Amino acid sequence: TQKDDWEDHYRLFESLSCGALILHDSMKAPPKGLVDDDSIVFFDSLEILEERVVYYMSNDDRRKSVARKGWELAMGRHRSWHRMEE
Repeated sequence: TQKDDWEDHYRLFESLSCGALILHDSMKAPPKGLVDDDSIVFFDSLEILEERVVYYMSNDDRRKSVARKGWELAMGRHRSWHRMEE
């Protein structure tokens, strides 16, 4: 997990664009559109991380749904040309 105040979004969006379910430590200012348990999964402690891993590993449809929404967000709103258009 991130140990300082710098939050790198590049690797986050690379992962989302691969269609993976992302479990990420909580962010002070998540990128626009990312919603916990909808398009990404945030955690605040190792205990919560473990709970969420167990939950999503035993709920295939929910895991795939969150991963899909994350992919749609990354591809639809966070590609390089989206930054140029801003």
